[in-house]
Amino acid sequence: MSVETLELIKNGKDCMYVEANVSSTLTVKIKQVPGCAVFFQWNFNDSSPNVTTTVPSVLHEFPSSHSVYNVTVVAYNEHRRKKMTQEVCLQDRLQGVILKPVSHMVVGITEEITFNVHLSPVLARQGTVRFKLYREDRSYPSSIPSFRHVFNTPGRYVVFADAENQVSRVISNKIVVSVLEPIIGLSICHEGTTLLGKPTHLAAHLKAGTNVTYYWEFHKGSEIISTLNTTSPGVTYNFTKKGRYKINLLATNALESKDVSIRVYVTNVPECYPPEVTILGSYGTEVNRSKEIRLEAEVTFNCSKAKELVYLWMIIHDSGSKKSMLADPDDVSFTEQVLIIPPCVLDYGEYQFQLEVKVKGTGLSAENKKRITVVKSQLVAVIEGGATKVVGRKNKKITMDASSSHDPDFPDQGHQIGFHWSCNPLGNKHTSCFNESRTAGMNRNLSVLMFPLDWLLEDHGTFEFVVTVLKDSRKLTAWQILYVDTKKPHLLSANCLQCDKGHINPSVPLVITGLCLSCPLDNTNIAYKWKLYHVGNSKFKLLDEEECRPTSPTGSDENSGMPNSGIKSTRKPSPIVPPSKSQTAANNRVVGTVFQRPTNNAVTTRMTKPSSTPMFQARFANGNNCRNPNQILGPTSSPPLKSSTRRPGFHRPPFGSGSGSGGGGGGGGGEEAV
Repeated sequence: MSVETLELIKNGKDCMYVEANVSSTLTVKIKQVPGCAVFFQWNFNDSSPNVTTTVPSVLHEFPSSHSVYNVTVVAYNEHRRKKMTQEVCLQDRLQGVILKPVSHMVVGITEEITFNVHLSPVLARQGTVRFKLYREDRSYPSSIPSFRHVFNTPGRYVVFADAENQVSRVISNKIVVSVLEPIIGLSICHEGTTLLGKPTHLAAHLKAGTNVTYYWEFHKGSEIISTLNTTSPGVTYNFTKKGRYKINLLATNALESKDVSIRVYVTNVPECYPPEVTILGSYGTEVNRSKEIRLEAEVTFNCSKAKELVYLWMIIHDSGSKKSMLADPDDVSFTEQVLIIPPCVLDYGEYQFQLEVKVKGTGLSAENKKRITVVKSQLVAVIEGGATKVVGRKNKKITMDASSSHDPDFPDQGHQIGFHWSCNPLGNKHTSCFNESRTAGMNRNLSVLMFPLDWLLEDHGTFEFVVTVLKDSRKLTAWQILYVDTKKPHLLSANCLQCDKGHINPSVPLVITGLCLSCPLDNTNIAYKWKLYHVGNSKFKLLDEEECRPTSPTGSDENSGMPNSGIKSTRKPSPIVPPSKSQTAANNRVVGTVFQRPTNNAVTTRMTKPSSTPMFQARFANGNNCRNPNQILGPTSSPPLKSSTRRPGFHRPPFGSGSGSGGGGGGGGGEEAV
């Protein structure tokens, strides 16, 4: 009878692991024919004697001098022998394990936590170590000493870990994990008004949150008059005086804190509620310093008795430091329903306008606020005389005067304005209009440019003068076209007061003022001839003139003065500028007034004669009859004249479409003194 198979039973995949210097049991698995006695001879290859047993196991202690031993086992009986050799590996017993991070943790639901397992000490022959994390009745195995875990349900959990190799197992310390819901959606439930002498019920409302403690503070002005701490969301409080109170609520748990506050109004008038206040104003978030700031309180008030409202405005200037400064401009009323801040009063910067409206005798009030930033205005660039100027060869000296240009934010700081003049023949921007051999001493950085007429190039008759006005980071240009005509001995100008960048609102009368600058002041025998052209995109080519025609039945209403539909307003308010010194002869001026939109044709050619009226106004329309000159359609007084000559952004015809923010300044065409 024979032994068929023989195998050493292993506790590892490829080895039998035992602890060094500790008696360990080795067992072989044998398959044999029954009925025959079998003997087992053990050779441990560790210098110990061989051992023979009659059972398939033996108890042996391996020394620590080697890590691996080849153990040979021979199973035999009187009929046959069976031999096998198997490795036995030595491993150190684990001493301890620590679970981190801390002994107690507070986390929120769905928050990922990392647990780390540390062996103590780390041994040289600890072999492959397996780890397992335990949470209540669940376990999570891992081959690495780290676990990422998420708790999805609030509660208290005990977590620990173990570590094991083939010869030992150790258990870590325990960690208590408190899982809480974060505080979400904290608010105070109260209608906002309470009657004096009756208890006030307040309730904290949460959308989510566990283990929350509530801290209540009751404020009267800047003073804390009472505090309450509760674990329940509801409290009751008795107010002893009427007025406005602030209630602060701090909700906290071991995870986080949130706070909220409300205002409660205590009144002695039944069915009386705080007003609702809105601040009205036609401003966005920015206002030019040169503009007026006008804010108005709109108040909605519901009370069983008629009560007087008291207004209190406050302006806070954010100066850029941690603390804001209180702005208190002179001659401004802060106790009216309408707050008016005149132009050029507030400095540049951001302001908060606060309004408090009190209901007199009730203790009720309401607040609102609005933020406005005061910014720099655009400079005003003006060349005296309008967009065009005509001179003859008898004019020995030419004066270009831009001294009325100014900073509308600081009108009295004219000495801080810088100027630069440039000039070129019209249509040739790369050529100077001067004979440079004669202009060596010319200062082009003054507000007034003066030069003899013969300094201009003789082979050109039309020149474009541009002045650039500068201050700090701002600059603006104004332009004027100078015509040199040997046939016209006088210096003329045409001004448009309402024009802004060459635009005018078609629903507003167009007033064009003409002036003979070189005519004697005592000469009243002057007649003016006006021509008005529509140039469109005709590259400065003037169309043929056409006399005014009768009104078409389908045309605009002549008497209404209203334009056709679809016309957008382009009118902007113009700043006040000083009057022109050169425009003192009111009886020398002729004013043309245009109501309708221009056509593609020359609209009118009209001669006007001197009269006792210092100003003439006519209507130029789309094929309409010219109005009776005695029917005044525009201003009848002589306004101060300083014509803006800022360059428009579109194609400019040779006859007057120039204007600017200084109050207009374009000619509708040429004019001739006769």
